[in-house]
Amino acid sequence: MSPNRKTEPRTDPAARHHDLIVIGVSCTEDIVAVPALPALDSHGEIEICDRWQNVGGHALNVAVHAANLGARSALISKVPLTIWAEVTAALAAFQVDTSLLIPRNDLPAPLVLFVTDPKGDDSVFVSDGTGLSFIPANVAHFECSSAGIVRINGFTLGSPGLDSQL
Repeated sequence: MSPNRKTEPRTDPAARHHDLIVIGVSCTEDIVAVPALPALDSHGEIEICDRWQNVGGHALNVAVHAANLGARSALISKVPLTIWAEVTAALAAFQVDTSLLIPRNDLPAPLVLFVTDPKGDDSVFVSDGTGLSFIPANVAHFECSSAGIVRINGFTLGSPGLDSQL
């Protein structure tokens, strides 16, 4: 992150400019390191070498990494109150604008489980049926024209097969 970066005013959304606005889901991520991924037909126990838990999701990760590279970024995400403190702390640590976050106290945080081996090969298990995805009408009122780039997470437009994806 650039030490010369200006702090943008947060009181007037019209005065704010972003290089990047990311729209997507925030979640809890569990990363489990194993010596080797199991075969598809395996039913045996697998040794766990290490485990980390943090908040993340594609959208949050993109906003944080862009800010770490010096971009003025913001995240639009429905954030369950169970992970609100962790999400806002992670974003604030990299000066990602949190003013567009939407607190939700009625939904659980989605869980993403990454199982990875030393080569970086991985399997990903996602519980994304929590209702935190957006449909276009949910974000139509946000002023995104002040951003150079708007990135929409691939899972954002609704569950597979729903008209909301169109």
